Amino acid sequence: MTTEEAIRTNEAYSRLMKDTSEPANSYLILTEDGYTAQCLADEFVCALSGKKNAKDIYRLPQGAKFLTQDADFITENVNIYPTELNKKYYIVSAFETANETAQNKLLKTLEEPPQSAMLILLAKNEYAILKTVKSRCVVVRPALYDDSIMHEVATELRARNPAFCSAYAGGNLQRLLSCIKSGTETFDFTVDMLMKMRRSPDIVKYAVKLVASASVAEFLDTLDIILNDCMIFAIRPDLIKLKQNVMDVKEIASMYSVEAVLRIKPAIIRARRRLEGLGNKSSIVDQLLFSILEEKAKCRK
Repeated sequence: MTTEEAIRTNEAYSRLMKDTSEPANSYLILTEDGYTAQCLADEFVCALSGKKNAKDIYRLPQGAKFLTQDADFITENVNIYPTELNKKYYIVSAFETANETAQNKLLKTLEEPPQSAMLILLAKNEYAILKTVKSRCVVVRPALYDDSIMHEVATELRARNPAFCSAYAGGNLQRLLSCIKSGTETFDFTVDMLMKMRRSPDIVKYAVKLVASASVAEFLDTLDIILNDCMIFAIRPDLIKLKQNVMDVKEIASMYSVEAVLRIKPAIIRARRRLEGLGNKSSIVDQLLFSILEEKAKCRK
């Protein structure tokens, strides 16, 4: 299955296609899956105008964040009649980066846009969007994709480990593509660490390598996926997600009891919170790896 085919299975796609017969003037697509949001906006505009790229299709912001000058551009330009299409389309990515001033500048345009214009806002964080903005838009919330769809896309794109990539994605197409692009380095590292980290001196070796060469956040997610499968393997081996790596899961499950995994889980959560709070990566990794080794020893099979 291609990414385009996956997008078309999303209920949000069907919703927007139905709206082509009588579209609203302002939409807000809310999802952490930025790739899906962008594709949905492009498909919607194409269905309405017959084109994905034209002079009257504007993509904002001009930089990484939506600034007041981006809002000014829209408000100053929106009333000028389109030159190529029957409408002007403004597709605004990363709208969650807009501050209150920038969002307020768009309120009048969102509430009373000219019939010759449509605004499509894309945002990952709903709580960063003013209620007054949301109330003036038709809100679309794309659903997460099934694991089977993620696996089909990963296989189509020739991922080295489709099972892991689909599990890592968690139904998010953008995460899937990122995982496929980055390869299996973090997965291979995590498996190696769980199997071979046996003594305190080993912590230094793995901690240095992790901080230097891999994303700690990606490592935490990968560790969580593998340990989840280890718990499942003890009860229903047929239900693990990492079927392509069943022998690795089996070996790790023989080394880490369910009790040990349950005691390691809170350490992963603490590490993730500290990382989100911009804590020191070296300290976070050292503490987590020590906790893994300690709980493994306490709950030795």
